[in-house]
Amino acid sequence: MAKNSENKIIDYISGVEVNATPEEVDAVQVFSRQLVEDYNYKKEQIQTRPQFRVKVRPSDTKKEYSVDIAVFKDKNKNEDDTYYYCRM
Repeated sequence: MAKNSENKIIDYISGVEVNATPEEVDAVQVFSRQLVEDYNYKKEQIQTRPQFRVKVRPSDTKKEYSVDIAVFKDKNKNEDDTYYYCRM
C-alpha cells in the first residue's frame, strides 16, 4: 500500500486516493484485499468509495449511515442484493 507525501493511499477497491488514517490502513484496506484475494469476490461486487449508505432503522426514509465496505451479489450493486456491509 503506497503512501504519498500528503499521507494519502490509493483505495484497493475503487482506486481513489483517500486519507491514510489508521482505520483505513489497518482495517478497510486489509479487509477489502482479503475479500478479493482470499474469498474470491470481484472488486466490481464491492463498494468502498463513495461509501455506501444505509438506513439507521428500517422505518427510516433516509439513508444516513455510511458503511466502509459493502459487498453485493454482482456488479450492479443493487441494495436488495447486498450480501453484507460493515463499518470499521
